[in-house]
Amino acid sequence: MKKLLLIGIVGTIIFNLTGCGLKKSFGVNAYSEKVMALYFNDKDEKIVFIGKKNHYLFNKETKKLTQVLRASKLLKLQDHHLDFYTELNKNPVDIKSRVSINFYKDTLTQKQISWVTSHNFQELIPKEHSQARGSYSLVINMEGRRYQSDKDINHKVEKIDPILNLNILTYEIQNLSKVSKTPMKIEGDNPIKIKVGKSLLIPFKF
Repeated sequence: MKKLLLIGIVGTIIFNLTGCGLKKSFGVNAYSEKVMALYFNDKDEKIVFIGKKNHYLFNKETKKLTQVLRASKLLKLQDHHLDFYTELNKNPVDIKSRVSINFYKDTLTQKQISWVTSHNFQELIPKEHSQARGSYSLVINMEGRRYQSDKDINHKVEKIDPILNLNILTYEIQNLSKVSKTPMKIEGDNPIKIKVGKSLLIPFKF
């Protein structure tokens, strides 16, 4: 049986506008985001999603996610699904994300099971006579900020394959200024790194 890792990343992203200037309408709107690169720094607990429209910098509780990403070959990571949801917040660029990562138990080898159980995944055992499949699950809550994208950075960063397609819901309210320009800078080559403040982030590849 072909082993498949199903990853569901359900994000609760808090920001108030889409980054396209002042908004005068109320309501929930959605836009599609193509994430072309992922960068991280385990020591500083930072992870960056480089999107075509926006850059998303998470700087709290990110280490667990980067551990899973770095173990992608061992875990045979094949399927990705990320949904970002928004709610009202005083600062229009602050974001919070709830990440849920799930592995079906019957698709994992003993070595993979040993890895997930040693990294704080919770085993979900279905009720007796239930048709549900047993699984391992890890929930991560991350916090960070959202910035305007930069075409030059997007062109130079090391791309992931496949590109991640996100559906992002934004809650628009009146009289909010646009989000700030990205503070990220390109640093070095082979591999190309991203510098955010004093932190240097390296690229992730699936």
